[in-house]
Amino acid sequence: MFNINNSIPICPMLSSGSGHDMVCMQEKCAWYMKNSKLCAIYVVAHNNLLEIQKKQSNNNS
Repeated sequence: MFNINNSIPICPMLSSGSGHDMVCMQEKCAWYMKNSKLCAIYVVAHNNLLEIQKKQSNNNS
């Protein structure tokens, strides 16, 4: 997953269960979106987090 605060993108799929962070393979990976230079998994996770935060703030209102 791309870490916005870090210049080295980390792959959540390769890193899962390995015990350490693995670097994103970028164009060699099916999950990498070349046009946006982002990992599709990151985009899905980020959008889901925003939806959860939106729902939580609506429930607290």
